[in-house]
Amino acid sequence: MLRILVEQPELRIEIERQIVTVDGASGDGWIGRLIANGFFDQVTTGYAVFMELQRRGAKLARPTAYSWCDNMVRRGFLTKEGKEGYRAVAGMKVNIVER
Repeated sequence: MLRILVEQPELRIEIERQIVTVDGASGDGWIGRLIANGFFDQVTTGYAVFMELQRRGAKLARPTAYSWCDNMVRRGFLTKEGKEGYRAVAGMKVNIVER
């Protein structure tokens, strides 16, 4: 008779999704719309974000675009990819509610 005792580690991860509701005219709203439109699917520079927001009609200074992106990094919706820029978090769900 051969008896084998093997220990196998188990990793359990619980994910709690943070749901944030923002006004579309706020900084988070502007960045949220870019995320929803796939703008951050690839690494995107802060300057490219600034230019795209201006193209879409946002009135902001260049540092403000970086600040808005950094805020979404802190909240877990974007990642900062060094000096290269920002990228949307993989697997994030985006829902747009129109009123």
